[in-house]
Amino acid sequence: MTITRGLPAALIIAAGVAVGSAGTGWAGGPTQAAPVPPAPTAAGGEAFQGVYDLRYTRASGQVLTGTWTVAPCGPGCANVTAAVEILVPYSGNARLTGNQWAMTINRPDAVICPDERRLPGTTTYTWDGATLAGGTSTSAPVNCEGVPQGPNRPGTFTLTKRG
Repeated sequence: MTITRGLPAALIIAAGVAVGSAGTGWAGGPTQAAPVPPAPTAAGGEAFQGVYDLRYTRASGQVLTGTWTVAPCGPGCANVTAAVEILVPYSGNARLTGNQWAMTINRPDAVICPDERRLPGTTTYTWDGATLAGGTSTSAPVNCEGVPQGPNRPGTFTLTKRG
């Protein structure tokens, strides 16, 4: 009688070992790389990714140059990492709506005063997906004179893809 009861228990244990082994064997099996999101495209179908030369004209007329390095971050999304002379490096995600890109960045140097003081604020960049030309609007809690301000200090910029 003990043999009859022991046999089903042995079969259950054997089946559990077989199932457990199959699962453990698969855990060390082949791996897949994470999928790369598709590159967002602009008019004409060219992907908006890679390195771009930036030419930015501030409201004061001062011209700054730098680079934007752009990588896709999903459909209609591009991650921008910027290095622009005299500015603190910044990065953010740009979103495409129709053929218009937009990106808003909180920056510690959004406003540069005539005496070279830097004030924190928010800069919104918008640009055309086909021409890669656009403008900025910056808002800060106060202006260089310490007076509360809303969006102002518009600037313009162009992007030129390298190579």
